[in-house]
Amino acid sequence: FSASVALSPPFASPPSAVSSAAASPEGARATPATRRTPGQAPRFKPVSLPGPDDDELRNKAAELCCDPAVARPDPAMLPSTFTLQLLGFLDDGTHPSDTTPAWLRSPDDQEPVELDASAAAELLEELRSTGGPRVAVHSALGRDATGASAARQDCYSVTHSLGDVAVYVVCDGFGPFGAVAAFRVAQCLPKLLLDALQLDETTEAPEQIVTASMSSVSADLIQFAALKGMDLRGSGT
Repeated sequence: FSASVALSPPFASPPSAVSSAAASPEGARATPATRRTPGQAPRFKPVSLPGPDDDELRNKAAELCCDPAVARPDPAMLPSTFTLQLLGFLDDGTHPSDTTPAWLRSPDDQEPVELDASAAAELLEELRSTGGPRVAVHSALGRDATGASAARQDCYSVTHSLGDVAVYVVCDGFGPFGAVAAFRVAQCLPKLLLDALQLDETTEAPEQIVTASMSSVSADLIQFAALKGMDLRGSGT
């Protein structure tokens, strides 16, 4: 997978040094880099898929998106210490652009709370007013290789912890199971990062913790895919 990760103070590096890393499950093809110079033609995500028939993979992905055990946040993926988490929805293709809801999770709530898009935007603005970075979420329907509308395959999470520490994650999915993979990583990565940062005995720099967490998230995604019957050879995030 590949993901962009930002750590807020006091652990943050300067904006020019925001950490990122990439890894691919065995047999998978990583998503191409999206950063390009002005005038350079865009590079698209992979569209040719090995293994089972494409329709079979898409049907399996649609089935997973409707499975509450997959589409709802995983309680096991909460950091041991946190104050708030805003998590993007696993998109099933039914929400028009910029109307995708989000999940709000807190230590006081046993179950995640569903927020509509406007409420999620208000929460992000409230976090900015209390000292957080200024961020916004724009969500548009995806396009397949033919140009037809397709479900979004992206996900994000904003997780605040004690000591003015926060983790902002953006995941860009690709392939039939890209949406599921992005949703999983957006939950798993903050947990691993924050749990590691909270260890009193840790002497590792934040950049080292990010790198180690990326490897652990990749292993979790492979295990999760095997459990759910997901063929990741042409999918990931």
